[in-house]
Amino acid sequence: MAAHLNNLIIRGSYTERAVIFNVYTLNGLLVRKLKLLAYNLQKLPVPISVISIYLDPGRSDYCLEEAQPSDNLKFKKLSCKTDLTVSHKGFRYSYHLAFIFPD
Repeated sequence: MAAHLNNLIIRGSYTERAVIFNVYTLNGLLVRKLKLLAYNLQKLPVPISVISIYLDPGRSDYCLEEAQPSDNLKFKKLSCKTDLTVSHKGFRYSYHLAFIFPD
């Protein structure tokens, strides 16, 4: 798995987190291994709500890509949720995956 990984991105708050596996190649074996890892990550005492794979074949120096494509982002969902909810000063904010990791 590590040989295909560009970045491991973790975002969130003290109550909820999102994890993105940024990879430069994607195949069935890698997806199966990442699904198994995602399953085990969700068993941790710290809630990880969003777990996804992001395909970055260009191996950008940035967390995602230097220039985002104009079409849909290349995310593959590994967890049930695609939104991260953050509470701050009594307000709850819900962010869709594409907005959690902007360019």
